[in-house]
Amino acid sequence: MNRAIQITWWVEQVEATRHAVAQAREERLRPRPSGLLEDDLRRRRARVPPLPKSPPVKEIIQG
Repeated sequence: MNRAIQITWWVEQVEATRHAVAQAREERLRPRPSGLLEDDLRRRRARVPPLPKSPPVKEIIQG
C-alpha cells in the first residue's frame, strides 16, 4: 500500500467512526416511551424452577 492509499483508508475509518458516534448520541438523546423498557425486562425474565429441598445446614455441618 502506498502512503496516499493508507491515508485515504484511515480517513474513511475516522469518518465511519464519527458517523457511528453521532448516531449513537442521537439515539441516547431521543426520548423513549416510558413503559417500553419495563415491558422488555418483564419479557426477558424467565421462570426458574424451585430448587430441590436440601437438608438444613446444621445437619450438613454435624455430619
